[in-house]
Amino acid sequence: MQVAPFFQEDTETAMIHQVDWLQKHAQLSDQFFLSLLRVDERIFSRWRIGDQALSDDLREHLREFWQMTLHILSFVNFDLRLLKMMLEHSIDAKLGSARSAFDPPWLGNSLRAYLETNGIAGARKVNQWVQTMRFGDPY
Repeated sequence: MQVAPFFQEDTETAMIHQVDWLQKHAQLSDQFFLSLLRVDERIFSRWRIGDQALSDDLREHLREFWQMTLHILSFVNFDLRLLKMMLEHSIDAKLGSARSAFDPPWLGNSLRAYLETNGIAGARKVNQWVQTMRFGDPY
C-alpha cells in the first residue's frame, strides 16, 4: 500500500495535511480538534490556512494523536470503514460487570466522544491500549 508522504512526516505542512486527511476520511471536524487539543478556534483556523503557527505543545499533541491514528489504522489493516466504526460505535459497559484489562479506555462511550472529553491524555491511553492489543502488554 502506498501512502502520501505527509503520513510519515511531522512538519507543520504535513500536520495540516494530516488534519485535512482525517477530516475527509474519518469525518473528524474542526470542533473535534478544538476539543481534543483544547485550543482556541481562531488559533486553529489561522493555523489551518498557514497564517499562524501552533505552540510546541499543540504540535506535539497533534503528533501524538496522528501516531495513535496510525496505530489504529495498522490495527484495522488500514480499513477506513473500520476506523470510522471504531470512532463512532459506543461500547456499552455492562452494569455490575468487572472491567477487564482488554476493555478499551473508551468503554461506555464512542472513541470520538472519549477523545473529545479526555483530550490528548485520552489519546495516549487509546494508543497504549491499541499497542497492547497488537503486541501484548509492553507497559
